[in-house]
Amino acid sequence: MNTNCMVSPKTDKIFREILGREGNEEIARGFLESVTGKKITKVDLRNNQLLGQLPAEEIHGLVDVVAEIEGKLHSFEICILDEQIFNGIQLNSNIIPWYGAYIYAKLAEKNVEQKRVTYVFLSAYNIEGIKQPEYHTSWALRSEEGETEILGYSLNFELIEMPKSQGKEEQEDTLLDWVYFLENPECERVKEKIWTNPALKSAYETYQRILEE
Repeated sequence: MNTNCMVSPKTDKIFREILGREGNEEIARGFLESVTGKKITKVDLRNNQLLGQLPAEEIHGLVDVVAEIEGKLHSFEICILDEQIFNGIQLNSNIIPWYGAYIYAKLAEKNVEQKRVTYVFLSAYNIEGIKQPEYHTSWALRSEEGETEILGYSLNFELIEMPKSQGKEEQEDTLLDWVYFLENPECERVKEKIWTNPALKSAYETYQRILEE
């Protein structure tokens, strides 16, 4: 592949190769710790073999990470949103929770073990209906009574609207380092931060290796 022509890490195949390939557990761990702010003690990427059995259009930019946090299993579904649609409708703030539940149901067909579930959506555009000015929004699906396990498992969402990260180059934020990597892995911020962030450095090196192949 011609390395002079930059291919985005957000590209479906490259994204899943970097974050979801077995052997890249430390990359997935570093990224998810920057999203959640929690210490992750164990990472398992084997569920991506199950995802690979689903139709390609259903796993576009989708990575499954089973992690252990404070001794409890937690499933993270990481998904890149570009022009992706759900049942013919572009994703928006109303559709996202149900899209997440749909993905989990598909995985549950292959693996019946229930876990705490968090969907990490990385959006290449600003999601309609999200009024929050910050690029990173967190929320959970709850009943009117405030129950957190209305579907039999806890369901949480982390939305990262990448366009809202623009103009924050001087802000110290590990998650921003990953966002800038996904937007432009050759930018100055990424080249500086890879020397202090081992997981980001591994992601950058994996990306370079993919280009060379």
